[in-house]
Amino acid sequence: MRDQDANRARAEAEAGGDPAYPPTARQQAETVLAEGAAPVMPATPQIRVGVAALVRSSTHPGCILLHRRLGRGATEGLGIGRYGLPGGHLEYGEEWAACARRELLEEAGVETFELELGTVTNAVSSRIGAPPGEDFHYLCVFLRCSIAEEPRYLEPDRATEWEWHPWDDLPSPLDARLGQLKRSGFNPFISSGSSL
Repeated sequence: MRDQDANRARAEAEAGGDPAYPPTARQQAETVLAEGAAPVMPATPQIRVGVAALVRSSTHPGCILLHRRLGRGATEGLGIGRYGLPGGHLEYGEEWAACARRELLEEAGVETFELELGTVTNAVSSRIGAPPGEDFHYLCVFLRCSIAEEPRYLEPDRATEWEWHPWDDLPSPLDARLGQLKRSGFNPFISSGSSL
């Protein structure tokens, strides 16, 4: 009986607009639909899957390819102004290797290379009220590859020109996901033997 009374009191408070009981997302959507407008659902945190390439070259021994992100679009707040690897979000139904090849072609004009699994990390930085780009949860797939050609600068609105940096002396500031990888002790120059 006590639970029923509490539930009834809560329902009455919600109907009356009591700020202690704000309307649920479903109630908000029902109200909007009843008024004839398109519903606007609140954003829900999501786990994203990112694929990044640890690009190496025999003409730049001990170095990996980096650029500094400038950002563009709603999902690119993460990493703005920081050095990061070429890569992007895994699309639905896409294989990791296909994603890396697509991103390297789009970002650097690199077309042919062999890929190898580097590692997979779980990168989480979750803080209530954090500004965009500082609150994230990524499953990060890092793939190794070696290229013979130099990358091209194809996305000036999204990043600075490509630069080769020694793995033992990476520039600052690093993208959070790359920084986590570096701190883990991972070495992109030790082969795992897992070709994709």
